[in-house]
Amino acid sequence: MGDDGSSGRHGGTSGTPAGGATGGGGRFRRDPHPSLRPFVVEYWGLARDLAAMGGFTITPDRFGELICCADALYAVGRDGRERLPDCFLVGLLEGPLRIEADGVVRCMAARLQPWTVGRLLARGPGPTPGGWMAAGALLGPRLARVVELVRGRDWEALFGIYDRILMEEIGRRDLGGAAIEVVGPFLGEGPCPTAAVADGRDTSRRQVERRVRALTGTSPKRLAGLARFQRARDAIWADPAIGLAGLAISAGYSDQAHMTREFRRYAGQTPARFAREMLARKLQLAALDVAFVQDPPSADA
Repeated sequence: MGDDGSSGRHGGTSGTPAGGATGGGGRFRRDPHPSLRPFVVEYWGLARDLAAMGGFTITPDRFGELICCADALYAVGRDGRERLPDCFLVGLLEGPLRIEADGVVRCMAARLQPWTVGRLLARGPGPTPGGWMAAGALLGPRLARVVELVRGRDWEALFGIYDRILMEEIGRRDLGGAAIEVVGPFLGEGPCPTAAVADGRDTSRRQVERRVRALTGTSPKRLAGLARFQRARDAIWADPAIGLAGLAISAGYSDQAHMTREFRRYAGQTPARFAREMLARKLQLAALDVAFVQDPPSADA
């Protein structure tokens, strides 16, 4: 998920040594168990005063998040604030998700590849209109222990528990190379018609669409749009002064107007306004010495 300053995949980041943890100022990262790396991008832990940050907005992208918190988080919508569960899954969003808190928040999360998201969503009632789903059932009796460890910021113990939970879930759901092969083509920089993927796999277009939706919780067309938006969003975060016309083409849009339409859909604003807000947000968070939750994954992830 992308953002205007915080959670999931935004802002410059240094590489994380394989199997090691990095962090500073209350923000920690670690690679998952090697067997999980095709399915889980990374783990992160966070202890930050989100009230001082002014909350944050998660913008859609190609990743999901399995998040457990020891403190109250609220999703903000048209009808006001709604308390999020202690453990929740954020799927591939259709629009921005505003998150607020009343003080310090301690969280632990796994950032998930798109072909992992749909299978985990199938373990619950499905996402709310806001794009999140209660995920306590994934942890079962371990939920209370996880929340306790998050409260104590015992990241190493939490990384181990997350490894075990996700290895069990991925093994149960039979995720493998075939899942990556059918979803991967829609994440590339060039156009990828569903019919071309179907021809390459000697199957029908409808079967490809059903398979992608089962794995990711969304359609091939929207998945490709999310990947395209993420490329543009991350480029603006890295350089808010970037030329938007050139960015539109390099990110895979037909033209700047096409990019503007998708930014209105996924970020709720134009690329130009998004760039201005990102510049202001970076300056604000630099003053607070705050790292984002929504940083892009490191190059070796």
